Amino acid sequence: MSDITIAQKHSLGATKAREETDRALARMAEKMGLVISWDGNQARLEGTGIKNARVEVTDDLITVDITLGLFAKPMKGMIEGKIREKFSKLG
Repeated sequence: MSDITIAQKHSLGATKAREETDRALARMAEKMGLVISWDGNQARLEGTGIKNARVEVTDDLITVDITLGLFAKPMKGMIEGKIREKFSKLG
């Protein structure tokens, strides 16, 4: 079961939303030392503190599911808040 699940509606269409999501993830990856790999409109994130992370972009929704590692769990609120902040800015 995921520690963080976010579903953010948007009106950008899948292509534009993926571009915006990629930019947002790149900034987070740089700060948190994550590696992002895209397969179509699904991204997987790997890095310290993350057991499993998946981001999916559709025509009208961005879904984020993250399972945190043991040492990142105390920072769940902060991590979730930052992600919500980034994705709430998308149209």
